[in-house]
Amino acid sequence: MEASPIAKQFGKIKFGDYQGSLQFISTNPEVLAEKETDGLLVEAFNTQSNATNRQEQDYARQCVHQALLLQYCRQLGKDGVGLFFKRITTQGHQARKMFLDDVNSTYDRIRTRTAELNRQKAEEPEGGVEQIQLHAVDPNTTINIITPPPLDKCQSDDERAARSIFDTFPPGLQRALESASLDKVNEVLGKMSVDEAEQIVEQLGNGGMLSLEEGVIDATTDEGKKQMEEIERTHAMPGQKGEEERVVEVDEMD
Repeated sequence: MEASPIAKQFGKIKFGDYQGSLQFISTNPEVLAEKETDGLLVEAFNTQSNATNRQEQDYARQCVHQALLLQYCRQLGKDGVGLFFKRITTQGHQARKMFLDDVNSTYDRIRTRTAELNRQKAEEPEGGVEQIQLHAVDPNTTINIITPPPLDKCQSDDERAARSIFDTFPPGLQRALESASLDKVNEVLGKMSVDEAEQIVEQLGNGGMLSLEEGVIDATTDEGKKQMEEIERTHAMPGQKGEEERVVEVDEMD
């Protein structure tokens, strides 16, 4: 998985340029899709992992900021975009502090994780076997593996395209996907070469077989209003914990 061109373009908007971000979303509403948040987090992870200077580190943090901005807009419901930007641009509003705290803590976790992986890689003896592993860890996100139906039961061109991709996979990978177990999929990926596994991951993304679901808050309902009150009271989104990672990553492990 990698950031799409539109996600990378959104990621280049400077940290804190909320007018620019709002204008971009208004012109390109498709950037609100979950996959664009995931792509930006991957972009942040990969950039931080390979960063050799402050400018690259700042770009990684900027990608986190833009990724979470999109996520907050979705989680705040139907009117989430307007609600988010109204609160984030209101002087002294606690929503701004809550959001920036989340950005900083998420970036810190990515920085810590990439440093650990780089250190492990440096300590491994030469000749170790590299593996590609999928990890989607988010306090408010559930990862789903979606197996497309057989061709004779497909009801759309997208489903037929996904099934055509699925049918090219080795039988072991097909069984792992049908089990809907990320561990089993990672077990199969771990037995492949890095190049082959990276190609498989790209095909899974293109075929829509990896789906990340997030909770959405409907602020027009009584329950939604209670959740919003709880957010403002605790300064945390539902399910958010400081020690957990909000990261979508494809690890290249030794």
